[in-house]
Amino acid sequence: MTEAIAVSPEVIAGQYLDAWQRHDLDAILALHTDDSVFTSVATGREVTGGHAVGEAIAQVFAVWPDLRFQPFRVYATPEVIVAESVIEATQALSLPLRGTVLEPNGQKVGPGQQDGPSVEARPERFRHHLR
Repeated sequence: MTEAIAVSPEVIAGQYLDAWQRHDLDAILALHTDDSVFTSVATGREVTGGHAVGEAIAQVFAVWPDLRFQPFRVYATPEVIVAESVIEATQALSLPLRGTVLEPNGQKVGPGQQDGPSVEARPERFRHHLR
């Protein structure tokens, strides 16, 4: 008989954030369930379900191929993970966002960028049900 091993929400959150840093879509989706909800401040979208979550995350990686983030606060419970992060990236594709279209300009955005726009720390929320 195989016994289930309990994994803490904090461990799952660490695995999830590490997969994001590596842009490993398969590893990210392995931690989502079919009824997962993913809300991305970066794209303004909230989606539900494994397939929709995968498409939304793939879009994030396509728009910002060099995306990196530094979590400054992570909340983890058996029901939800919220990671508040400072994001740094260069936009590579046009992005429809809240009634306008953001066009790429080749400049990296992030906190303290000397030659490009700066963004304030805003929460990037990853909500999902743990497997």
